[in-house]
Amino acid sequence: MNNIYTKKCGSGMCHTCPYMEECDFFSSNSTGQRYRPKNYNGGFLDCRSENIVYLIFCRVCHFQYVGETMNRLQTRFSQHKSNIKSGKSCQVIHKHFEDSGHGLVNCRILPIEKIDCRPASHGNLNGADLKRSIEKTRKDREMFWIKTLQTAYPLGLNIRVKGPGDFLPSQGNYQNFGGRRRRKKRHGRRKPKRLRNQFEVSLDFIERKHRELQNTQNYIHFFKTYLYNLPRCKLVSLGQEVHQNPNVNERVKDLITMISNLRLFKPVQVNQRRQGDFYHINFRDKGLDFINLAGILRTNRVIDQIPNYFFEKEPPIIGYRFNKSLAGKLFNYKQTLSEEVLEDFENGNLQCNCNNSIFKDENHGHVVSGNFDIIENEHLRNIIRKGPKYRLPQRIDWRKDRAIIWEFMETYIEKWVAKERKNCRVPFNSECLDNWRDEVMGIVDDRIREGKARFGKTWTMKIEGALETELDRLKEKYVITVTDKAQNNILFTCKYFYISKVKEELNSPVQMTYRAANINQALINDHIVTFSRSKGIKVPDNMLDIPLIYWIPKMHKNPIGSRFIAGSKLCSIKLLSKNFSKALKYILNHMKNYNRVVFERSQLNQYWILENSLEFLDNIQNKNINHMETYDFSTLYTALPHGEIKDKFAGIFNKVFKREAKPYINISYGRTYFSATKNKNGCSFSCIDLIEILDFILDNI
Repeated sequence: MNNIYTKKCGSGMCHTCPYMEECDFFSSNSTGQRYRPKNYNGGFLDCRSENIVYLIFCRVCHFQYVGETMNRLQTRFSQHKSNIKSGKSCQVIHKHFEDSGHGLVNCRILPIEKIDCRPASHGNLNGADLKRSIEKTRKDREMFWIKTLQTAYPLGLNIRVKGPGDFLPSQGNYQNFGGRRRRKKRHGRRKPKRLRNQFEVSLDFIERKHRELQNTQNYIHFFKTYLYNLPRCKLVSLGQEVHQNPNVNERVKDLITMISNLRLFKPVQVNQRRQGDFYHINFRDKGLDFINLAGILRTNRVIDQIPNYFFEKEPPIIGYRFNKSLAGKLFNYKQTLSEEVLEDFENGNLQCNCNNSIFKDENHGHVVSGNFDIIENEHLRNIIRKGPKYRLPQRIDWRKDRAIIWEFMETYIEKWVAKERKNCRVPFNSECLDNWRDEVMGIVDDRIREGKARFGKTWTMKIEGALETELDRLKEKYVITVTDKAQNNILFTCKYFYISKVKEELNSPVQMTYRAANINQALINDHIVTFSRSKGIKVPDNMLDIPLIYWIPKMHKNPIGSRFIAGSKLCSIKLLSKNFSKALKYILNHMKNYNRVVFERSQLNQYWILENSLEFLDNIQNKNINHMETYDFSTLYTALPHGEIKDKFAGIFNKVFKREAKPYINISYGRTYFSATKNKNGCSFSCIDLIEILDFILDNI
């Protein structure tokens, strides 16, 4: 054999040589593609090679397995043989060679890649740091060969492979595929019927082919060809039939499930936690948007300039701090309820001139209007028409935009190098990233030149001078708010009428939502802050507001209705409520899953909550209903006795924690989960904590 890349070591004491495959290439059993073994120094790979990625395959059915080891290949293979002979291993690779017809005698192994262990290839690291870098490289190459050769179960013998479509053997589902069906597309004309592949579609045919081909190299090839050529409707019926029959071979069942998911369903987007750091840049003008720094950092020519010995190579996630929108200058409902305005209202100094206004609402006798003609200044009127979320454009200053990016680059490089220095414990400095920074800034300069030629400058729009005077005049007469169920629409309401509606709501004898209390604001905040700290939540000094009540007109009602909202952007109880809501949402998902399993096993539906109106319509159309009552949610919510709410929720909390058998719900950034230990970086709630928080919120808010 010429150009042998893998060979036996030739030692008479070697127990791996009888199983060693001598070859100058190897191929994937799933794709048929050929590859050559790799060795960085060009030498042979044999039983004594260390720090390698290896391939094991069965001579009977040619199923393949990819592994890695830092030790000699003969040492690692001895462990595999021991596990196969003992019969106690649960791994698919070992169980495969325990089956009759396969056996250890049909096992073959060959090294396919040797990792470069020279310090120069790992940033001149040494000691433990060099060892960690080599191990990371070895595992990355193992994953590369698993995906390239397609050895993940059910096509091969590797399991627990992370990647797109994490398949769990014998559980019959892909983790990353949801219930969203793919659209059926036809491209051009179909083949004539006589030229189409005609396959028999039956469970008997599947089982017969499994028995014929299970010990041959064509096993995977046949089933992939067969399942990919089946019409989609027949593939659906075949999948249902196979899953209903418990006697079908597990690998056949999983192969059908895998290809059915790939052909019938769209993969869901998995929110994997990225390793890249998150950085904010002040969004000065549209020039930064055109430069697109986040896209530049992901280009190949920039990534290639990162030193190969860096552990963290994921580009940073760039976020923008935008300027305040028009709403900050426009809305004045918070200032309307200040002590000075309320005092003027009580003393009769707040006058209403709505009788002569053409914008007066006939039912209420006061101005409640969304007509922009109420604004006399045409320029201000055109600005406000753009809505409360509109941001006034700023003049593009390319020089300042470049300075913002340069400042970010310097700050990011300093933090990046400090992190790498801590991980590697190597005294390199920021100069190692000079080429990377220069490449980024070179692309930035190119885009700035292109932007100058294409856009030039956009001019600033500011509310100042006569515009600001006109806006202040409007705020003196009217309260400017959004419209209920139409948040982009702006309303102008008579200030006297607005305060009257709020006081009428608070003093109404029939409402059960509010009650008067003579308590100082400082005492309220101190009570909330103390309780929050007892639950592991620190309240910042800038979050010491208390909720205020706001009136939002319902313009879709006739006469105009009312929606009252109590809240504050920087309320002292906001963090406690936010984390408590996350815990409740996680418990809700737990109850959904539990009730789904109960329904599958007993056909008893204990989850009666409807997700949307369409689901409600589907339910009532399938039932014979003679009488039905509906209740307004706000009335139902405020009428529920607090004691009953506490008892019901306490029972739910106790059941969920008992089923999970873990004492804490940990809440961290982007993740909520049950745990046996408290969270160090986020907050943790026990069952008793959740009951106490619910009790505190109901009785104190």
